[in-house]
Amino acid sequence: MLCCAATIVAEDKDWTGKTVRLKADVKLGTILNGGLVRDGAALEKGKTFVVKSDAGGFLELDGQTGFVFKSEAEVVAEPGPRVRELWAYEGGWFARKKDGSWYELNEENYRRQKSLPFREVKQTDEYIELYDAGRKVSVRLRATSMEARWDANGPNAPWKQLYKGRWKAPNP
Repeated sequence: MLCCAATIVAEDKDWTGKTVRLKADVKLGTILNGGLVRDGAALEKGKTFVVKSDAGGFLELDGQTGFVFKSEAEVVAEPGPRVRELWAYEGGWFARKKDGSWYELNEENYRRQKSLPFREVKQTDEYIELYDAGRKVSVRLRATSMEARWDANGPNAPWKQLYKGRWKAPNP
């Protein structure tokens, strides 16, 4: 068993949901007493991953079991607005059509053979906001969660998290 300690650089930003590139070959580790016990899989320098969680000086990578030091990775350029075309959650997804409109498909509306239509109303670095006029609901698709609010609750209704999910690359 190999145990490593490193100076943890305090970062003022959470990297959860961001894409990172490894700066060197590393082994995944388990957090123990402020360090990592490097007992996991080996990852190659230059590989990119989406950050599942940011625990201060440690990053948990999506699809991997274990952590790396934050100092061993760097954030790669954020995807441009057109890269964000598919947001998936357990049991469904939101996808952009070629005409720029959006739809949601999940188990419930699949059984009815009808997807739910949305139009994009706002796009920021943090989220894409969609609106379904038929159901009078707005949703915000963020890096790791989807929030919604309903017109019936008033124009200043709070946003409520409904799903955890993430942006994915659409299949070619």
